[in-house]
Amino acid sequence: MDYDVFLSCSSDDDLEGHRILEALEADGYHVCYHYRDFRHGSISDNTEAFVTRSKRTVCLLTENFIRRSAHSLLSLYLDLEYTVHAGNFHMIIATFADQLNFFRRG
Repeated sequence: MDYDVFLSCSSDDDLEGHRILEALEADGYHVCYHYRDFRHGSISDNTEAFVTRSKRTVCLLTENFIRRSAHSLLSLYLDLEYTVHAGNFHMIIATFADQLNFFRRG
């Protein structure tokens, strides 16, 4: 695997994404951050390539992620699909306490 972590978040949560990125890299993890590391081409092709080249995927699950970010949902879907086919748990989902009310509203 090329990366320890593929980090996915909504562009509206980029500030929090950068905080997580910096913390992971400070601890020595090799992180693929889509806003920094994606190459020219389609988001779906990049997402699939980097999800499968990473040991784990961290999805920063927020209201923005769910409501506004098609590429974030794509990375979540691709990672779930990869997990099913590979037969191992590959994904970590992170959220912030202030987002919990959104998820409880259902």
